[in-house]
Amino acid sequence: MKKLHWATDWLANKNIAPEWIEWISLGIDLVILIVISLLADFLSRRILISAIHAAVKRSKATWDDYFFEQRVFKNLAHLVPVGIVYQSLPYVFNDVPAVIPFLEKIIVVYFLVLMVSLINRTLRAL
Repeated sequence: MKKLHWATDWLANKNIAPEWIEWISLGIDLVILIVISLLADFLSRRILISAIHAAVKRSKATWDDYFFEQRVFKNLAHLVPVGIVYQSLPYVFNDVPAVIPFLEKIIVVYFLVLMVSLINRTLRAL
């Protein structure tokens, strides 16, 4: 027995044409993944940046001020949604598994761009 997608039953009950159900459920999953990743990015930036900003203001050292000014920590916070999206790919695209390796490569390239930017900002701060 094939495991049904959570939205498949809901869409079938709404009398959607069977040839469209798979694509519509994929679209719903993509929208949910985008919303979750944007929310994770927002929350990680808010929590991480505010906690680090408070620590930077309390410390007497000046090196952490340079890191904060160069937005190293903000760039670091962008890694959270990348990890969420990368780990969610097999669940979102379980109906279309041929797409997963291509999307994984795109996410890895984006991760590498973020890492290069992080290294660049860190070196500028030093």
